[in-house]
Amino acid sequence: MSSLALDRPSVSKLAASVMDAVFYLPHLVAHAHEMRAEAERIQSLSTLQLEKMGTTRDALLRELAQSA
Repeated sequence: MSSLALDRPSVSKLAASVMDAVFYLPHLVAHAHEMRAEAERIQSLSTLQLEKMGTTRDALLRELAQSA
């Protein structure tokens, strides 16, 4: 029967990965949902609304992509 021997740096890296998954990953998922919702809102704007805003759909989507 083999055992898994981990040295301190390996355990530290593993712990850091687990912490990233627990704390950082949910933040990334939430941000992705927000970005998707904003992209959908931009896609739903009418031509008249875009003209009133003085911009184009492509310009808004480009700005959104750059802000990510």
